[in-house]
Parts: sequence; structure tokens; C-alpha cells
Amino acid sequence: MKKRDDTILAELRRIAAENGGFLAPVQIVQAARPKDSPLHGKFTWDNRKAAEEYRLWEARELVKVYWYVAEGSRERVPVFISLSSDRPVKAGYRSSADVLANPDQRGEWLQMALADLQSWKRSYAALTELKPVFAAIARVIAKYAKEEEAA
Repeated sequence: MKKRDDTILAELRRIAAENGGFLAPVQIVQAARPKDSPLHGKFTWDNRKAAEEYRLWEARELVKVYWYVAEGSRERVPVFISLSSDRPVKAGYRSSADVLANPDQRGEWLQMALADLQSWKRSYAALTELKPVFAAIARVIAKYAKEEEAA
């Protein structure tokens, strides 16, 4: 988890308060433009660098839209996935079919999914209507945590 900066949070809350409680990205960027803004350092102001980063983001978005239906199933599977172990070196994407066929990579993808479930649960914990879903998530996480310990 990234270190929380209370100065940044205070500035975001200030912007939201000035806009009726609503926080739009365009408002954040506008508030970050002055060099003395606490938000200024969170943005890339060199337009060449920012443009290249944006193109990389577009490439990631392009890869994410392609799915296939798994054989013998009606479940959609992404064609390419990014394993967490590849991210520090910005290696890119792997064929999901290859990952599913490789026990180590499949296990890594499963651990990523479990971490995503935990994150999702934290994001929606205030919605008590989802309590049965949270309980199911906890059971699945506990099951695979035990299997990891046994391995």
C-alpha cells in the first residue's frame, strides 16, 4: 500500500468542498498547476514525458479489451494478462492460456486474484448488503492460504 500523504488528502478534500462535494480529475489537475500546490509534484509536467506515459496507458487499455471464451465454458478470459512479478521490470503481458498451463504462473495469477478480492472487499466494506459475498471471499482466501502453507 502506498504511503498516505495527509497534505494531499486535505487538498483533495478542499477541492471537493469547493465543488459541492464532487471531485473531478480536471479540477485536480487545475489545482495542481501552481508550483506551490501540494499536488504539483504528483503530476508529470514535461509534455513529452506525459505524452509518452499517456501512450503507454493507451497501450495497456488496448490490451485489456480482448477476451476469449474458454473451451467447455461460457466464461470470458482475458487474452493477455500482466503478472505482478513482471511489473517491476515493466516486462508487459503474457498469454493467459500460457499462464493457465504453467502451474507456477497460474498460482501467481490466483494469488493476484485473491489480493484483488481483498481489495474489492475493503472498497465496499461499508455496503452491508454485500455481507454474504464478503463471507464467501473470506472462505476462498482462507482455503487457498491453507493450500499455500501446505505446499
